[in-house]
This record gives sequence, structure tokens and C-alpha cells, in this order.
Amino acid sequence: MADNKAFIFKSLEALEAHGKIKEIHWLSESYFCEEKFKISWKDEIGKTLPVLKVLYPQLDKETERKSKTDKDVYYKDKIVLDGIPFLVFDKWFDDSQTQFLEWLKSVLGNNFSELSEIENSLKSKGEN
Repeated sequence: MADNKAFIFKSLEALEAHGKIKEIHWLSESYFCEEKFKISWKDEIGKTLPVLKVLYPQLDKETERKSKTDKDVYYKDKIVLDGIPFLVFDKWFDDSQTQFLEWLKSVLGNNFSELSEIENSLKSKGEN
């Protein structure tokens, strides 16, 4: 699989750079992520984990990175988008990654110059 961390962080930065703030905030909605990207990881109450999880300063970052099974499911590094710190989901499997790329294409269209680099990276590693 392509370098998942580079893939998702570069994609999120591109969304912000092209003013797709509404779409960034959709990525913090569990139901949206479950429907669009078929993410199956759940939190402690059985809710699908979103791609972006707001990192509130009063919460423990290490605890916030875990799923209901106490596994780390968010990258250690945070990303700040639209002035909000987020943790980024790190369990990108083939189908979810491909669906995210298709969604990204539809959102950014021709505005994302590195999109072909990401796509080529996925293809070169056998991911379609």
C-alpha cells in the first residue's frame, strides 16, 4: 500500500489550500466517513471513527488516539486545518483509501496538481 500517512496528510493539506473547508469538516463526521469510505473502526460506544478527530486541548492526546479495542487508530502527529487541531485516522486499507481518493478527485477536480502523484504512487504499489 502507498505511504498512508503521506497520502492522507498531503490530501488534507490540498483540501485546505483549495478552500475546501466544508469538506474538511465533513471528514470529522462519523456517519459521513462510514458511508463514503466504509470505515469500520468504532469508538467505545460503537460509533464509526471519523477521518478527522478534533483534538481538544483538555483531553489526553494518547487516549484520544485509541479505538474501543484500545488500539491506536490515529496518527501521533496532529494536523491543524482551518485553525483547528485534528488527529488523523491511520487505518487506511485498500478499499477505504481508494474510496477516499475517488472522493478527493470529485471535490478537488483539476485543482489538485499532486493528485496524479498520489494516484501513480498507489498504482505503482499495486493499489487500484
